[in-house]
Amino acid sequence: MNSEKAKKYLTGISAVMLVFNMVSPVTAATAPTKTATPTTANVVVTVGTDKSITVKGLSAGDLVKIAAGTTTDTLTASGTSVTFSGTKTDSVLVDRGGSFKVTVDASGDSKTESAALTVKFGTSYSTLFKASSVSGTINCMSGEDDTVGLKSLDNSGKVYIYAAATGGTAIASGSIGSGKTAKLTGEFTKTDKGSAYVSVKYDGMKESEKRLAVKFTSDVTDTPKSSAVTATNNFDGAGVFDATADVLKITGLTAGTKVKVYADAKTTASGLIFSGKVGSGKTVFSGVDSGLLSDELTAVYVTVQANKKKASKALKVSYKATLSNAPKANKIAIFNDEGKSDKVRVTGLTAGTKVVVAKLSGKVYDIIADGSVGSGKTGVTLSTSGLASGGGDLHVAVVESGKFLSKYTKVKYVSEN
Repeated sequence: MNSEKAKKYLTGISAVMLVFNMVSPVTAATAPTKTATPTTANVVVTVGTDKSITVKGLSAGDLVKIAAGTTTDTLTASGTSVTFSGTKTDSVLVDRGGSFKVTVDASGDSKTESAALTVKFGTSYSTLFKASSVSGTINCMSGEDDTVGLKSLDNSGKVYIYAAATGGTAIASGSIGSGKTAKLTGEFTKTDKGSAYVSVKYDGMKESEKRLAVKFTSDVTDTPKSSAVTATNNFDGAGVFDATADVLKITGLTAGTKVKVYADAKTTASGLIFSGKVGSGKTVFSGVDSGLLSDELTAVYVTVQANKKKASKALKVSYKATLSNAPKANKIAIFNDEGKSDKVRVTGLTAGTKVVVAKLSGKVYDIIADGSVGSGKTGVTLSTSGLASGGGDLHVAVVESGKFLSKYTKVKYVSEN
């Protein structure tokens, strides 16, 4: 084919194609569009005891998906909104708060699933109040109710008090009133000291995850310090002379505090030696009694009990019974005279020293004479009618100032002259 013919041929084909295109136009395909992303305003989240997620602004047939981690769930709208609740939200709306994603896929083939909206949500637990909201006193006093007041609370609901920071059942509970206050009343203390723990549960929310510690003082009276106690053990008279009362003094107490003195650490009724009470308006106990501090003991056990509290633990109070120096045998002279009053003379003493003369009957000393050394003197002569005519022995003891009866000195005497 020559060039001229070829040119005419191509021109003819182009003309045919132009006519064909004008008669049979080709329509280009239209790509699907994404569904609009849901707005935050159209997603309503409810946490607490009745959890739910409501997505609004929908059309019937729209497919809504919520997802958190590996958990997903879907609902198809039958109207303008859908609500996820119950088991559909348990794994998404976790109690401590977090976030989830929500997408919408509009009905029809012309739309695809929207981009995901991230929705944050808060905790399902009630918000615990601050320590400044707590008033009142847990005083641990036996037989007297404790009172804890709560103020500046958020909503209606209930408050609870526990013996422990976690676990256990509430000791008491109270409702939040119209003034956003509450009061707990009862004997909250199960231990001597420590804390009680308060929580709150607002309506529609779960009970607060944590509890606020409320410290309280012990219902057991504090044991007095040794430095606050003074025990003075005085001469009991030895059954012959006037006794000087023993004194137990305790400082730092409160008016009305009861004081008990026991013979041993068991502090049972059978061992009770003495009891008394701090006077009105006083802070010092002064127990005065001739039998308060027994000469047979070296210590007593003291408890104190403040008003409406339990008795303290026993404090051991040691004391001394300083014995007088026993008279020397060579300073004792016995005169067993027939037809005359028998005499016992004891020398080498100091003025005011008391002297007792006794016979030993088994293990008991029977005193047959007693007296005191006069002022400015160094000895004393005692008369007695208790000597045996055939001789025997006597036992002599003395009581020096501020001391107790000495050990007895045994002295033999001869038959009557």
